[in-house]
Amino acid sequence: MVALCYGGPSLWRTRINNVNNVMLYSNPAVQIAAIEAGALQQLIRLLSIETSVAFRSRLLAALSSLIRHFPFAQRKFLELGGLQTVTNLLNHQSYGSEKLSVKAVALISDLLAERVCNSAVFEDPTNLHLASSEQ
Repeated sequence: MVALCYGGPSLWRTRINNVNNVMLYSNPAVQIAAIEAGALQQLIRLLSIETSVAFRSRLLAALSSLIRHFPFAQRKFLELGGLQTVTNLLNHQSYGSEKLSVKAVALISDLLAERVCNSAVFEDPTNLHLASSEQ
């Protein structure tokens, strides 16, 4: 933890965010704890007010790690205006914003694909078997 403090605020923010991404990715226990602690609201808020494209990219990665493959978090994301916040990233024109826009579109696309896949499985559970046998 002490190592995180060296290098100034920008560096420790980056290091903390990287640790968060690793901990959140496909880790249901940590994802649930993060949602309960209000991390989703904070990520959305920070994403909407942060001006650094590099840090916005890291925030988007953390948000993505938190909500992917986690339908409850995805519903909360929509309720909290997260979709609007992410789509607003597409309107900013600055150096490096193209990569951020691509990441934002990829997240939205992946969430839509998850929703379609989950809906198909709930409507007809045999779709899961068919989808896995096609691969």
